[in-house]
Amino acid sequence: MRITRRFQKLKIKIMKQIYIIYFFIAITTKLSFAQVINPTDATTTATNITGSLVGSYNQEGLISPTTNPTTNHSAATTSNSFACECQNPTFDFVLGGTYTIDGVIFWNAGSDNDIISSGDGIKSVKFYSSTDGTTFTEIVDAPTEFTENLVIDQNDQLTAQTSTFTGVSATHIRMEVLSNFNDSEYTSFSEIAFASNNILSTEQFELIKSIKVYPNPVSEFLKISELNKSEEYKIYDITGSEISNGNVSSEEKLNVKDFPKGLYFIKFDNRNTLKFLKE
Repeated sequence: MRITRRFQKLKIKIMKQIYIIYFFIAITTKLSFAQVINPTDATTTATNITGSLVGSYNQEGLISPTTNPTTNHSAATTSNSFACECQNPTFDFVLGGTYTIDGVIFWNAGSDNDIISSGDGIKSVKFYSSTDGTTFTEIVDAPTEFTENLVIDQNDQLTAQTSTFTGVSATHIRMEVLSNFNDSEYTSFSEIAFASNNILSTEQFELIKSIKVYPNPVSEFLKISELNKSEEYKIYDITGSEISNGNVSSEEKLNVKDFPKGLYFIKFDNRNTLKFLKE
């Protein structure tokens, strides 16, 4: 009997530890996508383009903003997705600044039309990073394969495929396509974005180092120090839902006392993102 009780207590203790580990893994996964980086430009080696290169990174087909990285994408069209009559093209995405990139958010091709089909979606890839747009280094633990989106009709939506890897400093990300699902002469995908937990924009780096939120954890009023001017802000919870927004100046109080306990992100219009804990 004593052995059984001891075993039960030990089992409960182990299960609690497992739940704690799962909790921190869940938070870490969310943190990896706290900052979604949408490319500002792109080039490709693709020929015979029948879709839109710009449409593959400008969020046109997304159902909701990419502050929620799991948002769906509408079925592929020639304006909201990329398509070409070509094999194994390479894409160079311009990030618009220097960032620590640690994730990829990808929506594969999916449609019922003859121009962009699920079978033309990208299967195997390699990713590379660059800090000058000229010399690229392979990201060895980046994703190497995507799954096929099976879309039956134009009302279906495409789900995001998210992957994380060791952070790399980059101004450009290259995606080299190695194969698609039909092994045909067509290649398509709907949308791509990148994730960064820490923004490193070159013109804002010094500003980022100095901005702080306090007290942290906070129970009632949050303050932001070292802002050079009044900034627009938005506050998100760990699911990516917007909780609050407005304008704030340095040392001005933000009332968060009615926020449920948990982790939050405050994002400024200059693209800085800071995190705080509500207790």
